[in-house]
Amino acid sequence: MSYHYTECGLSYIYLADGYDIETIDGETYVGVKDVHGLHRIIAKYITEKKTPLLG
Repeated sequence: MSYHYTECGLSYIYLADGYDIETIDGETYVGVKDVHGLHRIIAKYITEKKTPLLG
């Protein structure tokens, strides 16, 4: 199962692992284990893309 990581502001990022989902008192919470590392990887992917960025 993957998690659609919309919190980063990009619609095409899905996490395969490195996160936990927990429900407390009926509310669902998602925790990313290394959010700073994840954001570094996302930034690297974006800056090294061969295709132009779209608006």
